[in-house]
Amino acid sequence: QKYVTEKYNVHCMYLYKPEVKWVEYKPKQPLLVLDKVYPEGIFIPEPFIGKNIVHLPTVKTHMYTTTTGAMKNAFGGLLSKYRHYTHTWIHDTLVDLLAIQKEIHPGLFAVMDGTTAGNDAGPRLMNPEVKNVILASADQVAIDAVAARLMGFDPLSIRYIRLAHERGLG
Repeated sequence: QKYVTEKYNVHCMYLYKPEVKWVEYKPKQPLLVLDKVYPEGIFIPEPFIGKNIVHLPTVKTHMYTTTTGAMKNAFGGLLSKYRHYTHTWIHDTLVDLLAIQKEIHPGLFAVMDGTTAGNDAGPRLMNPEVKNVILASADQVAIDAVAARLMGFDPLSIRYIRLAHERGLG
């Protein structure tokens, strides 16, 4: 990554650095869980507001969410260092994060790498599987549903995909 960012002069923002300001965000629509997990307020990186976002997830399984993809990708960027507090409600958290993204980002796009997919107890203890597929979509729910189907899952049996679909988020 460093080679590419330096070669093309791409600015990298490290959210843990003190110069990145985190601001309280009050979502326009009711949330499923984040307002309960963070009763003191939901804080997001100020530089994200009003910016287009491109997620670059991989096709793989996940021990907490069955699959992980575009929706889970926001987990590391929109939540503070206390994001592990949300694991009990991870599926609902991912739906809340997508709702917030749709409010703060004018555009969302994902390119999902499935050239080598991850199978088994992901995301860390996976068996690599050559699949030779790359997915792309502006619909985070749809791309995760397609990836789930490619991995052999019924997408609507995965709670975060079903909830996001039911809430009209994709």
